[in-house]
Amino acid sequence: MMTQFAYPAIFTPDTEDGGFVITFPDIPEAITQADSIAIGLEEATDCLDEAISGRLRLGKPLPPPSTLEIAHYLIYLPVQTAIKALLTQALAESAMSSSELAKRIHCNKKAVQQLLDPKYPLPLSELETAFKAIGCQLTPHIIQSSNLNNT
Repeated sequence: MMTQFAYPAIFTPDTEDGGFVITFPDIPEAITQADSIAIGLEEATDCLDEAISGRLRLGKPLPPPSTLEIAHYLIYLPVQTAIKALLTQALAESAMSSSELAKRIHCNKKAVQQLLDPKYPLPLSELETAFKAIGCQLTPHIIQSSNLNNT
């Protein structure tokens, strides 16, 4: 399982108020605005994080990112949220219950809920233990470029 957690964002000039309205074609509930592209990139990251976190908490599926168009900016999900999304997907694909995962990693169901909660920070070692219990290995993927050159 390899998933890229980077979604294209559209920066539409706001002709009434100035600045930009920022939307994500793949995540319709993710909408924000900013006065400049630089601030918009930060706001877009926060907006994407909140939208994906909300989907994870509600048990909604995450759509695959669509193709990046020339006029779009690629927005990366924060690492902690991306890892929690990967863990949630791995658990669902394994068909293992959260109770079974709790047994395998010697903890209670509340600890498993914290493992899956994108807003609950945990040490990477605890997340790695959960991946191993599911039968997956968390490996790094180095990103070669970013939006930083677009600003």
